[in-house]
Amino acid sequence: MTTTTRRQNAVPAKTTPGPGGQRSVAALAVVPTDKILTVAQVADTMGTSVRFVRRLIAERRIAFHHLGRHVRLRASDVEAFINAGRVEALR
Repeated sequence: MTTTTRRQNAVPAKTTPGPGGQRSVAALAVVPTDKILTVAQVADTMGTSVRFVRRLIAERRIAFHHLGRHVRLRASDVEAFINAGRVEALR
């Protein structure tokens, strides 16, 4: 029985023609992915109830994604919603 690791299943780097016809290896870009949160995780993060988050979704006041039957929110969308509600001090 052999076990495979993630490294072994990685997509190989593409080679592209470089200057002078030489082949250069393009590095794999590591793109940081935005964390996907459940409704319960968002409610916990915001310190509110799950019902409040579901109401925001129903009223389309916050961006969300449907993954089949599941509803998920990006952490950056939650942060943007929180920042949009910020009220500056008068003094």
